[in-house]
Amino acid sequence: MNRRPPLAVAINAAAGTLQNHLLLQQMKLAQQQNAGSGSTPSDTESVRDEPYAGVVFSGNPHETVPRGLLLDDRLSPLERNVWQVFRLLINGDGVTAFPSYEKLRPYLGSSPGKSASKETVAKALTVLRLTRWLSLGQRVRDSVSGRVQGNVYILHDEPVGCAEAMEIDHHYMQLVGQAL
Repeated sequence: MNRRPPLAVAINAAAGTLQNHLLLQQMKLAQQQNAGSGSTPSDTESVRDEPYAGVVFSGNPHETVPRGLLLDDRLSPLERNVWQVFRLLINGDGVTAFPSYEKLRPYLGSSPGKSASKETVAKALTVLRLTRWLSLGQRVRDSVSGRVQGNVYILHDEPVGCAEAMEIDHHYMQLVGQAL
């Protein structure tokens, strides 16, 4: 029996969770500044400018890795690892506020103790989107400035079809065009 919420409900829940997380971060910064914690304006701006992302897992909950992921010859070991790190960091409800590139980098280094570059993280996410193991469900924007605050991703337990990818990820064809 499938007890997962409809995809649109899950995407909206992830976007709300992400917005709440960002609001809490802003409140903590304001409290630190009011308490005179010594944070400088550049510290505040760097935290405010750090993008966050949410991930929604669209498959059945399990801790195993899909065979198709491991056998997909379009993926490098790095991209397989990114998928697995995403999956392991998702909460039991299938929705989580996903860490920034900075928090992902230590998990994705090519050797122990070395972090991956932001470009490496971005490339791995792009490849997972192109191969349809990952979809960009929604960009979360600041209601006042319109600035992108983060993204909601949908992690799939198998690559979705092209039609479904275009339905979920409205920027998918643009991404494919840029990759050519």
